[in-house]
Amino acid sequence: MSWIIWTNHRVYYRYRHLESGQTHSLFILDVKAESCVDRCPLSCSCSLLVDTNHPLAMEKGSKLFKRVFHRSSASRSTATASTAQDDTSTDTAAVTGGSTLVADIAHFANYGVTGDRDPNVRRVKASDWTVKVFAKPKTVPWSMNVSKDDIAKLIRGFEPNQMEEKWFVYSEDVYENRRVSGLKVIMVRSWTGIRMFELDVVLSDETDESGVPVSAKVVKLTYETHKKSVDGADEDWAKSESQEVCSWVLGVTLQ
Repeated sequence: MSWIIWTNHRVYYRYRHLESGQTHSLFILDVKAESCVDRCPLSCSCSLLVDTNHPLAMEKGSKLFKRVFHRSSASRSTATASTAQDDTSTDTAAVTGGSTLVADIAHFANYGVTGDRDPNVRRVKASDWTVKVFAKPKTVPWSMNVSKDDIAKLIRGFEPNQMEEKWFVYSEDVYENRRVSGLKVIMVRSWTGIRMFELDVVLSDETDESGVPVSAKVVKLTYETHKKSVDGADEDWAKSESQEVCSWVLGVTLQ
């Protein structure tokens, strides 16, 4: 089994052999700020240290390295890379970019990589994952519009199939007078099963010729506030975070 640990701008990809139980780092993605103004990094360097003695290290290290920089074309266009090998059989790829590099690393740590959004896959169900109930939820009103094209994505949800996909999202129908009048969209941390956000979505009464609602609106947001799950959660953070999960994981724009 394997997993990723994020701490202090450093990503460790840990690997555990299931039979021996031994654990070591396949690679380390190390980010160091080079210059700062008011604690904001203007530039930084990134090194990928790879254990070349492990057959999976180079393959998985390279994939992660590319995925981390997938978000920002700016960081990729300003980056320069080189490779070298020292006496410890560790490959180093050094990359220098701007503050977008730190933002890309932080974004990856929180949201992971985008997964398969195949529109033909089945609808994700709560029973597909281990999902915990809210420990200390808080509900606030919210008004965000959802386009017709994005309604199907909210309904379908997302089930991760690798460790780098960090969110599990599913929806449940809300009924009124024996018809589906809305949705509850639940966003869950895939590693821990912690329920982080729940959107209350009202579907439009107006439908197209095939019976699909022409629009929808988010009217409420419920989010976790328990300190064991999240530290410093407030309304602004919850709205920004859930909006980015919709965008990054589902491809849904809330506006």
